[in-house]
Amino acid sequence: MVSYAKMKTVTLGLLISFSIIGCSSNDYYADMSVNNRYAPSDSIVGLANNFIMHSAYNVPKQDRDQHESCVYFALDNANVGESCKWRGVNNDSNGTVRVSAIYPNGCHDLISTVWYRGKTKSWVDRACLQNNRWKFFTR
Repeated sequence: MVSYAKMKTVTLGLLISFSIIGCSSNDYYADMSVNNRYAPSDSIVGLANNFIMHSAYNVPKQDRDQHESCVYFALDNANVGESCKWRGVNNDSNGTVRVSAIYPNGCHDLISTVWYRGKTKSWVDRACLQNNRWKFFTR
């Protein structure tokens, strides 16, 4: 039982480490898996299954780059209510980024919607311009 608990802790630690390493290389942090159905992870098998489902619906990197370009285009050019649309390189993913609010302090709220492999995911980002760079905050 002790080794099971240690294994679960090590596995969770590795997953968190990989997530942090991936996020540290880029200012834009969006999780681009459109999977939204995860099982309770009270076992290694459940944890592994969730990881596999997350990976299976993870938008390809070149398409994530399209989304990211759209995010920065919207931040730099769009007014409230305007949006940017993107389509993946192989036409198997697409999405929109809409500016939903611009605050007096210059922060912007963006609503992103991504479609991939028959699933859709939407979320809200808040970005504020700091030292001539956009910094993103979870909402």
